Amino acid sequence: MKIIYSPKYEVDIGVYVFPAEKYRLVKERLIEEAIADEEDFIQPEAASMEEAGLVHTA
Repeated sequence: MKIIYSPKYEVDIGVYVFPAEKYRLVKERLIEEAIADEEDFIQPEAASMEEAGLVHTA
């Protein structure tokens, strides 16, 4: 199983209804519950401008 995760997902944007630390907490829980191993997590690469253009307008 491969799971996309990056510590860069956690940014301090102040009080918000969906706290960004949830991504780290989910990763930690998956490892704690032996659902995933550290090796299952891969960091995403930045999208190219061409790839971004598939879903965004200039």
